[in-house]
Amino acid sequence: MFDSAEKGDSTPFISSSFSLSLSNPPAKSRTRKSTRTTTAQGICFSAESNVHKRHGGTQMTSKHRTSNLEPRTRKSWRRPAAFLLALWAWTAVSAAQARTTLDLMGDWALRPIDGTNFGVPPIPPVPLPAEPGTDGWRAVTFPGGWNDGRSTGAWLVKSVVLQDDPAGQTALLKFDSVGFAVRAHVNGKDCGFAHSGYAPVEFDVTRALKPGTNVIQLAVTTAALYPEMINHTGMECFQAAILGSDRKTVSLWQRARLELVPAVYIADVFLKPDTVNRRLVVDAEIANTTDGPAAVELTATVCETNGTKVLTLPRATVRLAARERRVVTLSAPWKNPRLWWPHDPHLYVLQAEMRSVGSDRSDRSDMLSARFGFRDLTIRGIDLLLNGKKLLMRGVSWTRYTSVHTSKEQARETIDRFLRDCHVNALRLHVDSMEQYVLDAADEAGVLLLVQSPIAAGGGGIGDPAVWAILDDMHLRYVKLSRNHPSVAIWGVANEAGGMRPWNPTPASPFLAERIRKTKALDSTRPATEAHDFTMLGASDLMDLPTQWQFCQANTFPLNCRLWFNTGYDLNEYKFDRPMVNDEWGEGNSPSGAACWFGDKAYIHPDRGGDVRSYWVRFSQSVDCYMNMIEQRRQPYWCVSMPFGDRFGFWKMPFGHYGEYTYEPAMVEFAQKSFAPAIVAPKDWNGGAWAGEEYVRPMILMNDNFYDLACALRWSVTDAGGRELIGDSRKFEIPTVTHQDFDLRFTMPPSDRPAEWKLNLELTDAKGRSLYRDSYDLGVLPRPKLAELRPVVLWPEAGTLGTLPADRLPLKHTVSNQLPDRNTVVIVPRGAKVRPSQWRALDAWMRSGGAALVLADTGLPNALAGTELRSSGHPAVIGHVRAADHPVVAGLPQPALRYWLGAAGEFDSIPYRKKMPHLYISTMALRRPRAGHSLTLLDGAAYDHSGTSGLIQALLTEIRGGQGRALLTSLLLAEAIGCDLGTGRPSEPAALWLLHRCLQYLQ
Repeated sequence: MFDSAEKGDSTPFISSSFSLSLSNPPAKSRTRKSTRTTTAQGICFSAESNVHKRHGGTQMTSKHRTSNLEPRTRKSWRRPAAFLLALWAWTAVSAAQARTTLDLMGDWALRPIDGTNFGVPPIPPVPLPAEPGTDGWRAVTFPGGWNDGRSTGAWLVKSVVLQDDPAGQTALLKFDSVGFAVRAHVNGKDCGFAHSGYAPVEFDVTRALKPGTNVIQLAVTTAALYPEMINHTGMECFQAAILGSDRKTVSLWQRARLELVPAVYIADVFLKPDTVNRRLVVDAEIANTTDGPAAVELTATVCETNGTKVLTLPRATVRLAARERRVVTLSAPWKNPRLWWPHDPHLYVLQAEMRSVGSDRSDRSDMLSARFGFRDLTIRGIDLLLNGKKLLMRGVSWTRYTSVHTSKEQARETIDRFLRDCHVNALRLHVDSMEQYVLDAADEAGVLLLVQSPIAAGGGGIGDPAVWAILDDMHLRYVKLSRNHPSVAIWGVANEAGGMRPWNPTPASPFLAERIRKTKALDSTRPATEAHDFTMLGASDLMDLPTQWQFCQANTFPLNCRLWFNTGYDLNEYKFDRPMVNDEWGEGNSPSGAACWFGDKAYIHPDRGGDVRSYWVRFSQSVDCYMNMIEQRRQPYWCVSMPFGDRFGFWKMPFGHYGEYTYEPAMVEFAQKSFAPAIVAPKDWNGGAWAGEEYVRPMILMNDNFYDLACALRWSVTDAGGRELIGDSRKFEIPTVTHQDFDLRFTMPPSDRPAEWKLNLELTDAKGRSLYRDSYDLGVLPRPKLAELRPVVLWPEAGTLGTLPADRLPLKHTVSNQLPDRNTVVIVPRGAKVRPSQWRALDAWMRSGGAALVLADTGLPNALAGTELRSSGHPAVIGHVRAADHPVVAGLPQPALRYWLGAAGEFDSIPYRKKMPHLYISTMALRRPRAGHSLTLLDGAAYDHSGTSGLIQALLTEIRGGQGRALLTSLLLAEAIGCDLGTGRPSEPAALWLLHRCLQYLQ
């Protein structure tokens, strides 16, 4: 009870709405060593980690410093004799017992206020009104948030009753998350101020606590008073749920508790497993809050989560000076720990215990538990290693936006959905250091996390050291609380705040580099980086830059993956000296990019109002994602590969019919299936095949599991109706984290006409369970008979056709610089030197009835037979049939027009460090004519930022003028016929097939 009372009011107040009393006083701990948690329902013994839960947040500005929250001079602080037990919890405490934790979640009294002027800590009325009165008092329940749209602060008041005298103990008021800044008072005494938001806060309230009723009064300031920090960082978007869309939310989202601990206590434990040396290192932080020296004995035991002891560390004697706080290290070998892996996320509990030296007395005894996984992360050259094995974090970005997790179970449900739908082993907490609930759930699910502090690109403009001191303090408090979680793999100190340039030009850059160093000093067990800012002035452990590899960035995708051509971020900065992070690729989409893969389907109108992207535009981004992951998994330098996964939850469709996803589930599955740990894929993306002949497909089987894989590959070829034409299976034994090349070789079933079939693949484990399914479109063509065509003339010289051996080009032909009679078809080869006068002669010859096949793609006249000729300025890797009823292209299967391997020769691949076959079907495609008499038969799409985007390429065009006609193509027909990639046969059937069709049509 309080020492003084208002005159005339001695009636104890207990509001039935908020009474949290126990029917009986709680019993003392069953054992001195137990850690006790007390709630409104009683006492529970907890083996859970004492390094627990928290939630996302904000910062402060120089305009509203701590002084704005200082209470005015306090006069006498009098209360009703029995105080308003409007909100109270009750526990028994004695000086000799172990630490006791009192849960403060539940009911509180709240009074809205101007956050710049709190005044004297108030007392709620007696009793609390059912509805808020003029003074604003009301009841609120936490975890949760409160927002009236006006107030920038609030008083939160709760009382607790201590049955015994807490003298001789230290009292700690702890919150894992307060939205946003908080000054704590207990019994009217100021106990300190801190910025919280996503960061945990702790107040020593020992001097204010007393036996009986104690009143906790929190002066909470909302994020609205910190506009400079919020505006710069973008947290109003990424952490809108805890800050409020108007930044005026008062919140307690995570654990809130009052802890009574011995005067000499264990403040923290940090576990550092070493898998190479099979050793566990424990850093225990011991605090002596007394005015005299203390000698204590520290022991630590590792248990299974069921309590079975598995390891005891050597004890240590610690002698502390008065008020000293020291980190003591314990270490022990551990021969056979069960390692934490994504497929086996095994967890242990460390129990650290302390007692007075030379005495069995328990007045200086304490115990603290922490859950952990025995795993380590190290860097070796370009590799990030998990327990000594190469790690690629395959995942997506995850941001809460307007959601908050209030339990581990809720977080686990979300994580399980990611695992199920996206086949990931990792998640990037995008500009959002999430709640401990999330980290706990990830520990148990075996998901690796890249945890990014809530500072976005705008934070690069912050250059005030005082502001950075606050930001860093918040970040480091979160790191310290979270560093025992095995799921946390990489600390990201910010997102793009360094200017996204190698030299990091922003005012924030020096502070960000220092933040990385501070983070690594506090936690040396995992790497630290800063998103998309290269090495952040050399401080980062990783090279961090995203790639812009997709069709809407380059119509030759995935050639840019193999060339390491990147827009916006210069890959030449990479020195092959550290692992690389690529955590925000594939975030673009456009009809022009979609047209590269899907042709004119990309321009089908949107599904319905509110969705500005058509089905095919969305689907093309799934294709980008699927192909990109396979390409990146083949390159050894990446330790993180994550597309901008928010596309599955950020772009809502107000009137859409796909529910939560912007993309229907089939699109998500297509995009994400290549993220599975074990996959089989072609090494290239070409689709042509000869009917009835041997088919050889170079493949790669990737086992990125952390265990050896015995599996079987079942393959089949099916026709358009799904009927299996041929199939077989093959067994593999693939070691841990290994990729194996092999050739899939069989005789393609015969067909007397062009056909579009599918190559189907299924990977199963030793028990027959499906691990991966995929299918690839095939354009199957019967071999044409060029020898049956009438003779042609190569004019005015042989060009690249002259380099082909007779067995490769069984076409009757002559080479002449004179135009023949009009009944003989002329071929103008690619690479032939044609003078302007000769082009004029060809024009006249055509107008008078001649027919020509023009393969030349450079040195062309401005017009031929009245039709404009111009370049698109882009190469092409994919073509589409535009005039499906034209005799030249009728029945031509589209997969045969993809990626003619080696037709354009080879290139030096930087990431593969070897020569690789080019992918072009055209090195410089012509553009659709704007004038003349023409019909585009095959087209292609291009995308760039100059406005020349879309289906602008005319890969094969018929033109007519006078009595004659010509077929113009920039396709590499002769080159593809000549390239065999070591097989002895033309590698791309469509080239020979189109040459035959073109000549047959013209004759």
